Amino acid sequence: MDSKDSFINANPTEFNPFLGAEILNVIPTTESQMEIWLSCTLGGDDANRAFNESISLKFNGSLNIKAFEESLVSIIYRHESLHSAFSADGSQMIVFKEMPFLYDFIDISNLGKSEIGAKLDEFVKEEAYFIFDLLNGPLTKFKLIKLSESEYFFIFNAHHIICDGWSLGIILQDLSKYYNAYAINVLPNIEQPT
Repeated sequence: MDSKDSFINANPTEFNPFLGAEILNVIPTTESQMEIWLSCTLGGDDANRAFNESISLKFNGSLNIKAFEESLVSIIYRHESLHSAFSADGSQMIVFKEMPFLYDFIDISNLGKSEIGAKLDEFVKEEAYFIFDLLNGPLTKFKLIKLSESEYFFIFNAHHIICDGWSLGIILQDLSKYYNAYAINVLPNIEQPT
C-alpha cells in the first residue's frame, strides 16, 4: 500500500481547528512575560501561584451589585490583557474577543462576626493558592462577599504575567469610574486607551 492509499483510507475526525473563541490580536510577549511563563512552566503549580497579584478591598455603605458586576465586565473588555491567554510556547499573548471571567458573589451576612473573620481569611487564602491556566485563561478572578447590608469585601486576583501593581491601580481606577457611572445610570466618561 502506498501513502496515497493510506490517505484515502484515513478515518475522518471531528476536530475543527477553527472552532473556539475569536482571536482579536496576537502580541509577542515581553521578555518579562516570557520569564514568568518559563518559571510557571518549569516550576509547576507552586511557581504559578507565586505570581498571583491579589488585592482586597472593604466597601462600607450600600452597594449596587448589578452596577458593580457591569463594571467588572467593562474593565475586562477595556483592558486586553484581562481577556487574554498565552501560546503553548509562551512566545505570544493571544487576545480573545470574548472570554468568560471568574466571578463569585457570596453572601455570608448571616454569620457571626468571628465566623465572618474566619471565612474572609479562608477566601483570601483560597485566592492566594489559586492556579491560573496560562494557556486557556482567564487570568483574572473576582470575588465579592456580602458581610452585611452595608459592608462588602472584594477580592481581585490576577496573574502577574498580565498585571502588576501599577496596572492594578489603573484597573481599580477604571472600575471606580465605571461603577460610579453605572450606579446612577449614566454612561461612563472614560478615555479610550491609546
